[in-house]
Amino acid sequence: MLCRKGKFCMSVQVSKKAELFYKALEDVWVAERTWQGSPNNAIWHCTQAVEKTMKGFLRCLNKDYDHTHELKDLLDAVDSLINLGKKQYVDKQT
Repeated sequence: MLCRKGKFCMSVQVSKKAELFYKALEDVWVAERTWQGSPNNAIWHCTQAVEKTMKGFLRCLNKDYDHTHELKDLLDAVDSLINLGKKQYVDKQT
């Protein structure tokens, strides 16, 4: 739901566990709208969305995670809970 100034607004109470997913959606929304004029800004919002999604996933499972903004560290934490098979993708990039 959009409010004034094109921002999302919460029409219902969002649980603490779901809050990061909601914020990730906001970042995706901004990225979609800024891509043409400011691709660097859009990319930053995309990485923020990924970070918030992984943190939200960990929070939903009541798993602690280190305070970090490193996507690889968060991916390792997620992978320790479910086998993503991420090694094959990460190794190709390094």
